[in-house]
Amino acid sequence: MKKFTNKSMNKVPLLLVSVSIAVSVLVLMLAFNKVFAHNHTEKSNSEHNAQNRNKQCEPEDITCAKTVTSAFDPQGKLWRIWSGGDHLFFSISKDNGQHFGSPVKVNIKPEKISARNENRPKLAFDDKNNVYISWAKPLKKQYTSEIRFTYSTDGGKHFAPAQTVNNDSLETGHSFNEMLVNGDGQVVLTWLDARESKNNPNYQGSALYAAQGKLTEKGFSFDNRKLADGTCVCCRIAMTHSANNKIAAMWRHIYDDNIRDHAILTFDQKNIPAQPFRASFDQWHINGCPHQGPGLSINEQNRYHMVWFNNGEKGKGIFYAYSDDSGKNKSIPLKIGDTEKQASYAHVISNDNIVEVVWIQFNGKTYQLYHQRSRDNGKTFGHPSMIGESAQDPDRPFLIKHERQNFVSWHRPDLGHQVISL
Repeated sequence: MKKFTNKSMNKVPLLLVSVSIAVSVLVLMLAFNKVFAHNHTEKSNSEHNAQNRNKQCEPEDITCAKTVTSAFDPQGKLWRIWSGGDHLFFSISKDNGQHFGSPVKVNIKPEKISARNENRPKLAFDDKNNVYISWAKPLKKQYTSEIRFTYSTDGGKHFAPAQTVNNDSLETGHSFNEMLVNGDGQVVLTWLDARESKNNPNYQGSALYAAQGKLTEKGFSFDNRKLADGTCVCCRIAMTHSANNKIAAMWRHIYDDNIRDHAILTFDQKNIPAQPFRASFDQWHINGCPHQGPGLSINEQNRYHMVWFNNGEKGKGIFYAYSDDSGKNKSIPLKIGDTEKQASYAHVISNDNIVEVVWIQFNGKTYQLYHQRSRDNGKTFGHPSMIGESAQDPDRPFLIKHERQNFVSWHRPDLGHQVISL
């Protein structure tokens, strides 16, 4: 915008009046727009972003993707996966996400793929260079889907035909899948399952189900086991390996009369505890789904590091806590972020005694990515710092690691996917 000096304004007094009127009108217009832009509908002032939003997107164009999921393979290459036009695509980076190769289409038959917010494709590897992908496939009836799975034994050149993991053959909800693979190729999937409510109309929420399988000459076959009843129906599950090679899962759970807090469960192939431990006690009474699942990371000392969001009577905002007994007892929850700026969508990762937490805040104009670090295994945290910004409502941030280095994987509409080294 052209600047007016005192000298030029003295020479043209009428111009000052005109400019003042124009500025006043502009301020009123901006104030009017701000009211409607505050809650996750902020429009970019960037002409570049406006052009991108209106462009015709090719299916493989990652800037048009709603979600991006990233993971390191055992060789240290960073993979990212997204969906477009009923296909899955991936690309690979050999320099920790600074540059990626060309998109590669996963060569399976096209089908609908859930890729939005908490519900997204997942990616994992084993030590034999096998690649595993899972996702939820929407069905014709609203809120129904299947958990789908494919794998590659040649580093992503070819993938096996997609197969359904849930074994009930019911047109009902199966979604919010998570997947873990150990070095030997043992695949574990968990998801939220609505099969219980088909025969019981009074059933509350969903159930947490798990399936395990391993590649054989005949491919994969998955068993299905119920882990817990009464889960919230549409918040992501957090799942990771414990230090003693068990599986730990954390999710939003329904307690009593629609109290939506969190539960945590540690299990293995043979043993499933009768009841999960309650992980949060914020007493959020809501007859609906917050669409905000927790985060969970376990370090080499088997300390469970947890983050979650609640808006309850006893706790509002993002919280962090740790547990040294698999979630039975935990530290006093630490408040994370600025609740007044809608702090939400937290994720956590641990690397020996380093603990990193990231989350999103909204300052009324832009969405800001924040980071906070502990160097003493979660006992204390340093000051938060802003490490990213987006004019548009962004994807959830996720923390990933390779060896001793931690990274943030963050996707922003129109601008594309970003990997930030911490």
